[in-house]
Amino acid sequence: MSRLTTVAPVVVAVVARIPCLFQNGQRCPRPYHPENRGFLIPDETLLVGSYHNTCDDSITWFDLDAIPVSHRDQFEHARDQINEARKRNAHERCRRFETAELDCSFDEALKHVETRAEDLSQVRPEY
Repeated sequence: MSRLTTVAPVVVAVVARIPCLFQNGQRCPRPYHPENRGFLIPDETLLVGSYHNTCDDSITWFDLDAIPVSHRDQFEHARDQINEARKRNAHERCRRFETAELDCSFDEALKHVETRAEDLSQVRPEY
């Protein structure tokens, strides 16, 4: 494993978490405040950091334990919708893979994309 692959997730975690901390109640330096950049974010908005691995279409969520009870249902709904989108995206991608069945289900397509990402028998594995 290269040094870049071992460092990249840490960098992503920090970059994804900082704006969330600022918006979710931590003190934000004035020059970086969203309102100073033309973004109006309602006070009740909660940001949740995440990392989207476009290779296997997985999503890693950060700081889920910091989500207040008042926002958990909304987050669960959003996560369900995102998981459905992942399945449909994988299904669309599988249409272009010779190794995938054309009539596979959304769940089968997602499984195929996840395993293909680390399949060294592929000409260009996406690991």
